[in-house]
Amino acid sequence: MVIARTPEAVSQDNTSGTGKAAAGTHTHTGTASAPPPPPVAGVADADPQEIVERADKFAEAVLAGRYVTLSEATIIKENALALKHMLAVRQTAGELVSKAAVVDAVFNSARQQRDIFLNWPSRIGPLLAADLNCDAGQVTGLLSEFVHELCMELSGVGDTFEVEDAP
Repeated sequence: MVIARTPEAVSQDNTSGTGKAAAGTHTHTGTASAPPPPPVAGVADADPQEIVERADKFAEAVLAGRYVTLSEATIIKENALALKHMLAVRQTAGELVSKAAVVDAVFNSARQQRDIFLNWPSRIGPLLAADLNCDAGQVTGLLSEFVHELCMELSGVGDTFEVEDAP
């Protein structure tokens, strides 16, 4: 990993007064260093979303050819690891569930609701026909048509709901 150092950082590391970086420091002069996002002060008190946003900005900067100092990269790494461990603890405690489990639960719930809707005319049609002194088959058939139309309308409602996959 190549790490860019600002001239100020190089001069701070300078122990010989010659303007060269001290032994063991890394420099990269081909790319200007962009100021990194400020480190999260206390990981325990930090907002997890803030850590994720800072990590994303860091990744974008690196991909654009702008590097940060080793100490800044270490802070970002440690914050990300702390967040990863916090999430693992919350998952073990049962506070977090997997995306697959949520998708399965929503799918199964929607299927159950659809089945209830589609079976409703055959349960209610004969009762309604008896109250109205009509043919049960005709009433059930009409209710079935309307319920199928309703289900078709409702099937388009979920089109606006999309789950983005994590990278």
